[in-house]
Amino acid sequence: MNPFRPFVMAVCRQLGRKGFLLIPFYPKKEMSFILHLGNSKQLSPALLLLMSVSCGLAIANLYYNQPLLADMGRTFGVDDQHSGIISMLTQVGFAIGMFLFIPLGDIYEKRKLITVLLLAAFLALIFLATAQTLIWLYAASLAVGITTVTPQIIIPLAAEIAAPNERGKAIGSVMSGLLTGILLARTVARPDSRAAD
Repeated sequence: MNPFRPFVMAVCRQLGRKGFLLIPFYPKKEMSFILHLGNSKQLSPALLLLMSVSCGLAIANLYYNQPLLADMGRTFGVDDQHSGIISMLTQVGFAIGMFLFIPLGDIYEKRKLITVLLLAAFLALIFLATAQTLIWLYAASLAVGITTVTPQIIIPLAAEIAAPNERGKAIGSVMSGLLTGILLARTVARPDSRAAD
């Protein structure tokens, strides 16, 4: 018997409680035990639903403005070309946010990062709602895009805390919430958009 096994197993228990799923080069026969510890925080149906809804609501921030661009243009007295920049900046901001924040999910604790980003998105939306000038609106749209990257952190978090045999289901459920948010954002933003068109 390996004399260091009790010590190593004690360390693995501590790492497992903190959510670590994998210990490199650890004996293969012990990996199922470590994975079980890493998934001690079970992904309940209620939590999975919350994560799915959160993904849908967060990602919808990128698309709410699209059916409202004409109204925004009239409000600020600009043509379609200048009002279209609003939607473009939101998408550009999203790309910047992916570049800046997604790698942080491998460095910092994902739940804390999600909380910070949701708070930042909340402030960016307030900044957007109170815009008084076109430049202000442009800057706020960019900020909303940058901070709307929480779904890309929630999805790997769901994969981490789900049991191995439930991981595919968890990812599928969260992705369903994300895609639903994308598809319904335009309708929610302007229910009469079809009639207006």
